[in-house]
Formats: sequence, structure tokens, C-alpha cells
Amino acid sequence: MAPHRGDATEADSRRERWPIVLVVVTAVAVVGAMLWWQAGFFRPAATQPSTTAAASTGTATSAPGSTAPESTWQLGFDGLGPIKWGAPRQELLQAGWVNMPTTGPCTAPEPPEHLRHDIGLFFHQDTDRLELISVKSSRFPTDKGARVGTTWAQLTNLYSGTLTVEYKTVGQSSMPYGVVRRGDLEMMFLFSGDPASDDHLQVESIILRNYSPEFSPGDAC
Repeated sequence: MAPHRGDATEADSRRERWPIVLVVVTAVAVVGAMLWWQAGFFRPAATQPSTTAAASTGTATSAPGSTAPESTWQLGFDGLGPIKWGAPRQELLQAGWVNMPTTGPCTAPEPPEHLRHDIGLFFHQDTDRLELISVKSSRFPTDKGARVGTTWAQLTNLYSGTLTVEYKTVGQSSMPYGVVRRGDLEMMFLFSGDPASDDHLQVESIILRNYSPEFSPGDAC
């Protein structure tokens, strides 16, 4: 039997509608994908800065009582880092920069154990304030860059115009020291001989104290 004309017309109509349906479906899919993209469903997660890396590059601070790393400490006429010249002993005790020894013959306050080989701290017996700071190792420079091991020739360049050789009374004799003065204070550079006669001599220790024409190294316990 021959196909009915109405059937052919209906089939033709369906074939004509398919492209329209495909276009509509495709358009809906594209719009939906764009909306999902804007909502963030298809985006890769944003990279967050690494807190671990940031923490690992932080500068370690020093022992209690300071916010400055010990690697930045310098000896100036105001003191050494957070340890200020003239500070009350009780203040430094509370900050942890001074300990009272519990054993041994010395009853004077002393620095924490990790600093004991590098510095010495001494207090006035009447005012109980810090009156002398000594630097005994090359760990801490002065604010001009001098340190234990600096030669006299280098020292004269660092303190040009202010450094002098001064002979101080030590017991029954007189000893030469490199001296830089500021007001009532002096920074003393100790050598094993007379730096005025040998500019290759090296600094053995540095002392900040009130100026005096006398010096008694044995006073330090």
C-alpha cells in the first residue's frame, strides 16, 4: 500500500523541527555553562599564600625581654641592644637579662648563661644601676662597626677624630687604652700592649662605663 500523504507531511515537519530543537538545546547548554562558570563551579581553586613558608622565613627573636634579634645588637653609648646603660638591676632581672648566681664565690648579678661568655654586666653598689657593660667576644660590634679582633689601625679609621690613647692608673702602674668619650661616658678598647706603638694590635675587649682616669680589671668578678 502506498504511504499516506499525511504521514509524509508529518515526517517532513519533524525533520524540519530537529535543527531548531538542536539550536535551542545547544543555546541552553552554553548559557548554563556560563552561569556555572560565574558561580565558580568549573574554576580551579585560588592559590593561597603559604603560611608555612612565611613562618619559616621569620627572624628568630632573642631571649626574654627583647623584641630585637641578638644578631642585630650593637654596643653604643646607650647600652647593648635592649640592655640599657644605667638601667636598674631589678628591671633587668624582671626582663631576664640578669641572673643572680646561686653557687660559687661571685654574688654579683650576671648575664643569662647563653650570653655569659660574650658580655659582662656590673652594677653600682649604691644606686644598683647598671654602670659597666663589657663585650668580651666578637659577637657584638659597636655602633661604628668595631669589635673584638679589630686592629688599632682599623679602629682609628672607624673613630676618626674621636679616638685617643689614654694611660689609666691600674694599681701601681699605668696602662694604655683606646678611649672614645661622649659626655660623662667612655668606651674603652683594651689591648695586650700599647696600640700607639703597634697598630696591628687587636681589640681584646670593649667596655662602656662612666669616665675615670683609673681602671681596675680585677673588680669584675
